[in-house]
Amino acid sequence: MTAHGDEALSAYKTPAGFAVPPEATRSGGEDSLRDAPFIKRFLHHVRTERAPFRWLLSRVLYRSRLGSLITFSRGSYRMHFFATSMTLSAWDDSRAWRDDEVFLRRVLREGDLVVDVGANVGFVTLPAASLVGKSGRVVAVEPHPQTFAYLRRNVKLNQFGQVTLFNVAVGQTEGKVHFSSFALHDNNNRVVNRGLAVRLTTLDRLLQDEPGEIRLLKVDVEGFEKFVFEGAVETLARTQLIYFEIAQYNFVSNGYTTRDLLELIVNSGFDLFVVDSSGKESPVGTTFMTDGWTNLLARRKR
Repeated sequence: MTAHGDEALSAYKTPAGFAVPPEATRSGGEDSLRDAPFIKRFLHHVRTERAPFRWLLSRVLYRSRLGSLITFSRGSYRMHFFATSMTLSAWDDSRAWRDDEVFLRRVLREGDLVVDVGANVGFVTLPAASLVGKSGRVVAVEPHPQTFAYLRRNVKLNQFGQVTLFNVAVGQTEGKVHFSSFALHDNNNRVVNRGLAVRLTTLDRLLQDEPGEIRLLKVDVEGFEKFVFEGAVETLARTQLIYFEIAQYNFVSNGYTTRDLLELIVNSGFDLFVVDSSGKESPVGTTFMTDGWTNLLARRKR
């Protein structure tokens, strides 16, 4: 969902992880660094990283694929150092992906039921499982087979028996879809015309054996959001909160707009809010737009 600013992801756009950082771009040094020899880019990072040794170690582990032998703490849970861009950013910067955790701590309690659609390696699933405890439940859905394997190992590492995992895609119907498999942008894998074949089902079908009120439904599926909600009529009727990503450029590529998605959610009985870093909720309407992407909160109408 959210990282600590855009910087957390933008540094992982080359195989070696030595992309030009945003601060170099802003200072006008982009051209000289982007086309510079590898050693110059490497030395730039060593000089500018807050923890250069940790940064260098992460790149060695990332490229050697030995990182899965190492685990690191994120406070209430631990993670394997898998070769994924989100894991790499969390290792480099302990603040990365923490905004979601702040939100989760504010809305979740022991015993809650959470559904995480587009779980990746567990940056919402794991803290949610810690918060709801053994009396609660977390259902985590991740369609990409390799990412799902990482997610499963992270859940096992933390001995979170309250987490149920599904390696499927969810949409408005049953069938099959194809999924991308970006090695360096694994957090942006999505439904495409050709790629990995993945089973498709609906959220209503998937959750038919998970009774009770859903405290939080989180959805981050890179432009497939509208189809997820269209196949979740019964699920939405028993959901209190929806935490979801909007990105107009992703939606347009799937044949709909941000307004189409927001109208669907409002018509399902929810009010919409933008939540700032302090937790303040500001209401928005179905015409809400943003540059790039952001997360919105939908609350069941009282």
